[in-house]
Amino acid sequence: MYGEIVDNSLPDKWDAEDKIFNLCMVEIDEFPQYLTRLEDIEGIFHQRFLSKSYRDLNLDSVRERSNQSLINIEHHSSINRYLLSRDFEYQTSLHAGSKKEVQSYIFNTGPIPSLKIEYVNPISFFSPIWINTKEMTASICLNNIKYKLLNNEVINVYDVLDLIWMPKFRLDISIEEMIVEIAGIYRELIIDKKLSYVLRRSLILWAGKFVVDSEKLDKIKGDLKMSAMEINSLEEDIKSARIAGALMRSEEKGKKEGIKEVSLPKRSLF
Repeated sequence: MYGEIVDNSLPDKWDAEDKIFNLCMVEIDEFPQYLTRLEDIEGIFHQRFLSKSYRDLNLDSVRERSNQSLINIEHHSSINRYLLSRDFEYQTSLHAGSKKEVQSYIFNTGPIPSLKIEYVNPISFFSPIWINTKEMTASICLNNIKYKLLNNEVINVYDVLDLIWMPKFRLDISIEEMIVEIAGIYRELIIDKKLSYVLRRSLILWAGKFVVDSEKLDKIKGDLKMSAMEINSLEEDIKSARIAGALMRSEEKGKKEGIKEVSLPKRSLF
């Protein structure tokens, strides 16, 4: 991405965190176990024999357990009653289509919500299992990984997943500084190509959305050592992440100052 951003449109429902979530779900088999801590997940639940109305829900994060029950993991960066009601509909539709027991998980990368149960009526309610990244302390996870690197211990897939989602953990530094820190660690990692690809791409999306300081962006670029081919393949996602970040910051500023004008970024990440 070499020129200025001239198109100020943002794709509908585009979100950097959703992109990272879907990337992890597709590319890393251990991701559902990392989130749920369930050790009996057997694999993706195949939907081809179910009704068209169920398939149209497009639930790509449904997994089957060894006891034949199902889990569905939904990602949200903010919570409201509409989203909870929609997730409840997914659960009931999945049960109706599969005739299997279904447990819903919500992977929440926003603030820990006060609204965790949605009632339809006094005897019918939606009570998912919550996975809140803000309940994880970034400094503890980061120090554990640094210790492993210092002592030449193996960095496993769960360590890599910690690094991928660490910008949304509970931080004692800014999110910008955390992304820079993780990019520096990336440079030292010896991991397989798939994990390296997912971590690198995730860091690019995090940086695109949250990092505005030009020196920090240059350092991240140097640490990730992405090829021109990779940069070109991610051009649209980088552009969308930059716009999403600008909109987010403008909305935050607008809430504080009553300003509605959105200033889009003029410096590309690469």
